[in-house]
Amino acid sequence: MHNSRLYPMRFFTKNVVCPLFSIAPFFIPILLFFAASTVSAASFDCTKAATHIEKIICSNTFISKLDDRLNIDYREEIEKATDEEKTNLIKYQKHWLKFTRNRCKDAKCVRHAYWSRSIELGSFSVVRGYEKSDSDLKQILSTASFYSTANDNITATMCQEILDGLKQAKAIDLVKPKISVMSYEDTALDPWKQHCNIGQTLVVYPDHACSKITSKFGTKPDDCLFQTYGQPPFEIFEIPIDKTDKQRYLLYMDAGHVTPDVEDAGSEAGGSGDSGFFDLDTKQCKATHLWPPSWHVYRSITNIKDKYYFLGLDRGKLYQLTISPIDNTKAKCDWSAKNPNP
Repeated sequence: MHNSRLYPMRFFTKNVVCPLFSIAPFFIPILLFFAASTVSAASFDCTKAATHIEKIICSNTFISKLDDRLNIDYREEIEKATDEEKTNLIKYQKHWLKFTRNRCKDAKCVRHAYWSRSIELGSFSVVRGYEKSDSDLKQILSTASFYSTANDNITATMCQEILDGLKQAKAIDLVKPKISVMSYEDTALDPWKQHCNIGQTLVVYPDHACSKITSKFGTKPDDCLFQTYGQPPFEIFEIPIDKTDKQRYLLYMDAGHVTPDVEDAGSEAGGSGDSGFFDLDTKQCKATHLWPPSWHVYRSITNIKDKYYFLGLDRGKLYQLTISPIDNTKAKCDWSAKNPNP
């Protein structure tokens, strides 16, 4: 009795309703006993493996452990989720199985499918309370005092003009994303992924070299392991390209860190990246890093006098503001709420 075609686990724990079948509470200890007694470490009975994906999982110890880890993480998130969150978690898990994991043709693709999903589940409790407050941002930009940290007069002059443009605007023009989702498995992202090949993902960090391991897991010398993935929220912005009818697309995602958390992975099992904006080429299923890395709490795109800028704001005790022209991110303007010459 296994349903790995639909879920990477055999059943849910107490108080979680399985969308496929129900299990009486007094049967659960019995099923747990038989599940624990199977010869496989995978979250389903490998003696009944029938599909290509199931056979890959059962024949690869490392992937079987990834399956176990994801099974545990998913069950833990389900247990503490609200009814609405539970509905979304189940929906995204189904989508991941059908359109991400089960489309894989080889073990390499399956590994990356598990790692990318693991990143999302690992960040679920963090993004659960994620909410941008545009009204707060506009109020801060309109009323707070900011002092330039520019070291040269030319940059200081340019930055002051930008800040004046923000201050004088009757309404700060923040660009709204075309889509904003909290999971890579949200169906709203499907049209943007239509040109991705099997195993490709829009949210892999393009500027972070992946670790390569040739002595473990039977990998080839060119096999890329432990790639860094972005984590939610995922937002896609559309802005016009100057003097053309074409549109430019920018992807925002938060920092990701891959930690398979399995035995034998060792210190190689990890990678990290900075949250930020990326130029997005959907036809190539490719993102190119664009925004200079920083750790701003709030990030957005703003339109100042028909020009587009990246905007970052730290909302601590003392505000830190950064604005950079999209087409010249090196011309970055930084301000601090602390007066350097009190």
